[in-house]
Amino acid sequence: MRGTSGAGAAAYQVPALTWVGAAGGTMIDMEYVDGFIVENLTLDGNGLAAVGINVDKNGAGGAINTTGEIFRRLYVSGNDAANRWQVISFSAAST
Repeated sequence: MRGTSGAGAAAYQVPALTWVGAAGGTMIDMEYVDGFIVENLTLDGNGLAAVGINVDKNGAGGAINTTGEIFRRLYVSGNDAANRWQVISFSAAST
């Protein structure tokens, strides 16, 4: 997943993903993924999402470890005044 320009404090003209799903959801769920890059994006939890990015190897059908992650130039905000937001969760379920 790659945006066209870098995110950061200014986050000017950066592609943005805003959560409009059910409360407590996960915006991006990467399970059993080998080698990925997420860069130059803004993730906005909109006060609803619980997790911005989940990286794990949990769930049916998977056989490989989730490895080779690269996260670069992201602006991630839950917009959650109660601070229940997790920006990135690594291996919360798998061992």
